[in-house]
Amino acid sequence: MRLPHLRPALATALVVAATALPSAAKAQGHIYRMLVNRTGFKRLVPSDQPQDTTLYSAPKRARFKIVEDQQDKYIVRFSYIPVATSSTPSNRGAAAGRTVVVRAEEDYWIEQENLPRFDFELHSGIDYGELTLPFKYQFKDGSITTGATVGGFIGYRWRPLFGIPTTFLLAGGFSGIPTTDVNATTVQTELGFTYATGFVFTVKDQFQVGLIFGRDHLGGSAGSRFAYEDKTWASASIGFAFIK
Repeated sequence: MRLPHLRPALATALVVAATALPSAAKAQGHIYRMLVNRTGFKRLVPSDQPQDTTLYSAPKRARFKIVEDQQDKYIVRFSYIPVATSSTPSNRGAAAGRTVVVRAEEDYWIEQENLPRFDFELHSGIDYGELTLPFKYQFKDGSITTGATVGGFIGYRWRPLFGIPTTFLLAGGFSGIPTTDVNATTVQTELGFTYATGFVFTVKDQFQVGLIFGRDHLGGSAGSRFAYEDKTWASASIGFAFIK
């Protein structure tokens, strides 16, 4: 099956979209996961009731989403609390001076300037960043060519297999495309556009396993000389940082 050529306008739109998305801390509806225990959440109560001044703690692995972005604070709702910590009643914890743990399906608020300082990661939702390849396996003749930074990517991150973060992505960008064999002593590059799709597993926060397919387009006289102009390649590796 022949992949369609991307026109310059579409290519530019893909790169712009990957860099114009909101920051992770402001993405409403996405689900995030706490990486460590953090205290600083306050329970949201109606304005006509006494305000709760207790600082609540979100335990490691707790999941939350931002349900509202107000002028100076975020309203967050926890959807999952680890079993070992979810059984502590809020009122008894406060009275005894112990850490008061947030409860699932209750709304809390936190100052916007404080939330980014908390250690959390995207659990599921739109993911984006930069895609880099270790090498390219050219299906045309089975040769290996040098990898490079593709450009920006947009994807969706979720955990369909054993809770392992998995990002399905679409990437594209203008960059210097290596046109030499991976074993060449001197790497030659030509300016062109690369578009790709695939998936990346992220294990233990940093260790990545990925499989990416794509094509390179140089165009003009450079494209006519390039042996892999618009030819499908693949890139796969274990332990290489594909996405950042």
